[in-house]
Amino acid sequence: MKYDLLDKSEILIKGITLHNANLSDIAFAVSKALGLEEKEVLVIDVRGDILALDVLRPDVDPRIYAGRKNELLASLAALPGITLSGDTDVCSRGMLGWISVSDRQSALDQISAARRSTQQYHAAVRKRAIVFPSGTELELGQIEDTNTPLIKSKLEEAGYTVSCGDILKDDEELFAGKLRNAIDEGYGILITTGGVGAEDKDHSVEATLHLDPDAAVPYIVMFDGHSERHKKAGIRIGVGKVGEIWIINLPGPNDEVAACIDTLIIGLKDNQDKYVLAENLANILRSRLREKMKCHHQKLC
Repeated sequence: MKYDLLDKSEILIKGITLHNANLSDIAFAVSKALGLEEKEVLVIDVRGDILALDVLRPDVDPRIYAGRKNELLASLAALPGITLSGDTDVCSRGMLGWISVSDRQSALDQISAARRSTQQYHAAVRKRAIVFPSGTELELGQIEDTNTPLIKSKLEEAGYTVSCGDILKDDEELFAGKLRNAIDEGYGILITTGGVGAEDKDHSVEATLHLDPDAAVPYIVMFDGHSERHKKAGIRIGVGKVGEIWIINLPGPNDEVAACIDTLIIGLKDNQDKYVLAENLANILRSRLREKMKCHHQKLC
């Protein structure tokens, strides 16, 4: 169980006096008292009665050093050239603040409670989904949104809590902004429908790439060169992740969404790699396209 220090890596010893003390010995004593490697602690400043040390690692397990202030001060007091007073104290910010909790068992209990609370929060977030339809034709009421009710129903059957998002405008920045807001509001799954085509009004995949530049964005079909209508190389879907937050870009046709939804739910529940899930969805859509093209060809014949 490690937590990012978020650049709050300093340990300050206040009320300490040094008399020709060895800084390497100080760093070694502090590292041992806190259960860290010797190379992970460095003395960075001595100013007046304040000694500053830095923890040279990006993350820590607070259970190792929580409540060890007295052990730390005792280790320092045993070194030659070190004098402590009754007011000597250890001050740290962020995760290193656990050092100064007076009772070690109390500190460990608090850390365990915080961890359970965090796990419960993340579990709840993973079960919260929001569905965003997109397109001017929906916004103007020209067509009915049949995708959101379908996705909502299927996800709820699978145990998710689902909200219906606003219709997203055909604007890349506004599209990405709505997705960012949903992440900030604590949704763990963001699903968009429509806007994955090759026209200049289609921005779903590009908005996802704003938030996850390494998103999986496989093509369903590619076109030979650009046309007056097709401004992009082809039609593609998107599966991105921001931390543990999923962003899924599905196409607009309801039959294609219906064909994908069960595979999508399996991928979410199994926490599949985003590239694997994207390719599974893309294969379904490619197969659907081949079926449609075959039927169209047969009708023409």
